[in-house]
Amino acid sequence: MKFQFFLILLVLSISTVGCVENIQQDTQEKYNLEYDFHKGDVFSYQIDTVIHNQYKSDSKLADMVVNSAEINDIILDISNSVIVNDDESNENYYHLNINNYGDILEHNSSDLIIPEIEPKFMLILPFPKKEIVNGDVWESTLNENNSHFAERKNIEYQLFANTTFRCLGNEIISVNAGDFNCVGIERRTNYVLSINSIHQNRTVYTQKITGTIIGASWFDLEKGFLVESEHDFNKNIKTNYLEINEELGFESLYQETPINSTIAIELLNVQGD
Repeated sequence: MKFQFFLILLVLSISTVGCVENIQQDTQEKYNLEYDFHKGDVFSYQIDTVIHNQYKSDSKLADMVVNSAEINDIILDISNSVIVNDDESNENYYHLNINNYGDILEHNSSDLIIPEIEPKFMLILPFPKKEIVNGDVWESTLNENNSHFAERKNIEYQLFANTTFRCLGNEIISVNAGDFNCVGIERRTNYVLSINSIHQNRTVYTQKITGTIIGASWFDLEKGFLVESEHDFNKNIKTNYLEINEELGFESLYQETPINSTIAIELLNVQGD
C-alpha cells in the first residue's frame, strides 16, 4: 500500500513538473523576425574596426538604402566610406537582393565579396522562418562554388561555412539614433574559403582562408533593421603565389597571414516609414 502511494506521488510530481515547464514555455515571449522595409528607407551606420594583431583601426560610415521592397524581394543599395581626419573618402557601393527573412537572393559588387562572411554585410542577418524564444538555438550551413571576374582575373572560390545562432531575448538598446525595442541574436560561424586567381588560363595565386566569426547583433523587433552589433573576426590566410614562385624557381612557397579584428556597428539615423 505504501509502495502504491509512493508511485502515485511520483507520477503526480512528474506531471506537475511537466505542466510547469509547458506553462513556462507558453508564457515566454515569442519573436517572429522579418525585414519590414519600404522603398526609400535609409539606415545610416558607423562601423568601427580594430585589427588587434596589426595595431590598426578605422571608422566607416555606411548607408543602407531600400531601392525597392516587394514581398520576399527587397533590393538594398549599400555604400560605405572611410573616415580620415573627420573627412570621408574611398566610397564603395554594393547591391544586395534579399527576401523578408534576410536570405540572400543575389548580390553584386566590383570586387569579390561573399556576404555570408563579409563584415560589410553584417547589416543583414538571416532570420529563422519560425517563431523563436529566448534561448532557442538553430544552425545554418553554406556550401558554395562560384567565380567572380575582376581586374582581368577570374577568381574561382569554394566556401564551406557552418553557423550556430542563439536567441538572446528582448532588450531596449540605446544608440545614437535613439532607443529601440530589440531582439538579440548571437552567432558563431566557422568557415573555410579556398580561392584560385586565374589570368590567361594560368593560376596566379591560391589562397586558403580559415576563420571564425563570433558575436551578437540586436535587431529592431518591429521592423527588423540592425540597431547594434559587435563581432570578433579571426582568420588565417595561407597564400601561394604560384606565378612568382615559378619565376624564382620555388615549387611551393606559402605566406601565412593571421588577422584578428573586432568590428562594432551602431545605428546613427533612420529615415523613412
